[in-house]
Amino acid sequence: MNFLNDFCLDETGLATMQNDRLGNERRFETAEYWQVHSRDTRSRAEQMTNPESRHLMSALADDYERTAHIVEGMASIRGALTAVMASVNGLLSQQ
Repeated sequence: MNFLNDFCLDETGLATMQNDRLGNERRFETAEYWQVHSRDTRSRAEQMTNPESRHLMSALADDYERTAHIVEGMASIRGALTAVMASVNGLLSQQ
């Protein structure tokens, strides 16, 4: 996979992967994206016979899971900021 050609910025400035093999846009700023990768990576790790490889793949799956939690937190913050800005804009328009 050539990663240099696979990434772009969408209209909001968030990084996305352009398309998967089926032509669907793959957005990696969602927690679900990272959770799926964590599960897939952990499943692959369990199939590995080399202990070091299994350990490295499990650690990668853990990192993907942590990334999912970070992305969830960022989404919460984005939602809170959006609500605050809507309130501020509503108050300013009343003046």
